[in-house]
Amino acid sequence: MYAPRRLLQHASHLGLPQMAKPMAKAITTNLIHQSSTIIHHSSFFILHSLRSGGHRRVVSPSLRRVCAARFGAVANRRLSAPVAAVVDISRRRVIIALAFAPIALAIWRFSAESTPGDALSGMLQRGWALLQAFTLWKAPLPNYLTLIVPSFVLLFALLAYLPTPRPIIHYPLSIIHYRFPTLLITLLALTPFAIATLLLTRNHLAFFGERYFIVMVPWLLILAARGADKLGQWVEWKSKAKAEAKPQPVIHVSSQPTTQPTNYLTNQPANPLYYLIPACLIILTALPLPGQWTMPASKEAWRQSVDYLAQHARADDAILIHPDWVRFPFQFYFKGPGQTYAAFSTVTAETELDGPLQGVIGDHPVVWLIESHIDAPDPERRVEQWLAARYPLVTELYPPGITLKGYAPGYQLDVLPPEATPVEARFAGGLRLVGYEADTAVSATDELFHPPSGWVHVILYWTADGPITTEERPTVRLVGPEGVWGVSLDRPGDALKLYPPARWFENDQAAPKIIRHDLDVNLNPVTPPGVYQLVIEVGTEQYTLGEVEVRP
Repeated sequence: MYAPRRLLQHASHLGLPQMAKPMAKAITTNLIHQSSTIIHHSSFFILHSLRSGGHRRVVSPSLRRVCAARFGAVANRRLSAPVAAVVDISRRRVIIALAFAPIALAIWRFSAESTPGDALSGMLQRGWALLQAFTLWKAPLPNYLTLIVPSFVLLFALLAYLPTPRPIIHYPLSIIHYRFPTLLITLLALTPFAIATLLLTRNHLAFFGERYFIVMVPWLLILAARGADKLGQWVEWKSKAKAEAKPQPVIHVSSQPTTQPTNYLTNQPANPLYYLIPACLIILTALPLPGQWTMPASKEAWRQSVDYLAQHARADDAILIHPDWVRFPFQFYFKGPGQTYAAFSTVTAETELDGPLQGVIGDHPVVWLIESHIDAPDPERRVEQWLAARYPLVTELYPPGITLKGYAPGYQLDVLPPEATPVEARFAGGLRLVGYEADTAVSATDELFHPPSGWVHVILYWTADGPITTEERPTVRLVGPEGVWGVSLDRPGDALKLYPPARWFENDQAAPKIIRHDLDVNLNPVTPPGVYQLVIEVGTEQYTLGEVEVRP
């Protein structure tokens, strides 16, 4: 438990102080979040074991001997039943306290590695945010349902405290045989929240990530189910009380045997509301379920991102995974071309970028930067800024939980690539188009990488015979019989802005290289299916590159 702190001390002694703070922050966050889960599960297990006598099996003989020595003087006496019960409870508490003392001490010490927060300020907001996460998560529901569903689940949970009029149906659940089952379930549900609130006084990251509080969900749902059951019991009791208050008709018993079947289900609830109440709870909690499989609810679209790279990355491309610890989900799915790199776990102002990133660039014509969970390891996006300041942007995609960008270190070419279509188009001002590449079939919409519109990716290959006398920049349009259905995006990081044509003949350069120029044509999402013309414009001049099929 103390190894992480020693590791940080050794890192500082080795001259790596820049690693100390990020590692301490990560260790502190993980310990805080894991503490609730560990204590929550272990407490319930130990309490249940001690209650049922299971401690004789799960507690080691040496620990039992220590406890026997501690309580031996008391245990050897003949005590009355109440005093023996108090002694037994005290013994259990001491065992639990001893078991959790090292964990609690380590968590308390590491929780002070960051800035403290305010435990009382915003407590209700934090509770409501967790309740919404437990009942809705990221399901795309209307605004009124995002209020109704968690509110009714909370209401049912509060109804669990209704006094039971009289038991109608008994359930064979061992937890209801406790003296105060509702109180026990409530304590199990609120323990992680209480621990995080306490640790918030020492570390503002105590409530970072709703998933760390998922251990509260089963107990919340048990409370809601118990509340629905108690409300149903009240409804049934009221119905029976009302029926018993009515005068009963006189029944004449015949001496003749009857052929009517006997109803053996008279003890079943007769009021339909008894069944509608739990059905209402089930429907409310089931409403967000279909939305969990929609794209807005996706956590990280690793499979889809890897599929894109498998289709668009080439064998001589580089793929930089940042930070390095997100390489595990990437490598699990990735089976495509390209060489993968992982260079940094955290990046600060003191981190040396030139050496590692120049080693990644090498001779690769394109570097794909794939980032996830980047807010803490590289909050200022220093790796991305380093690449963007030196190389033109190829494309940028934003699937859920991931950012994928391509950069072209090899944007200055000696010859036209073999996969490009050669053309010869000269424009006023000196620009000359010698080749291009473009998608031939796309969809008008895209809900994954850049919603809501689909894109046509185009690569133009430019050169010039002499100094450029115009400042006009090329634009690519998707044109149909009805007019223009798509226009290329204007990005500050494209090749002709990073390396303007006016600089191509600096220092008396006579024969400029071929310049790779990447563009994305953003389509109107209502573009009808059909075949369209891909047209490049420079000022008032136009040149048709080819055809693009827009699919439904």
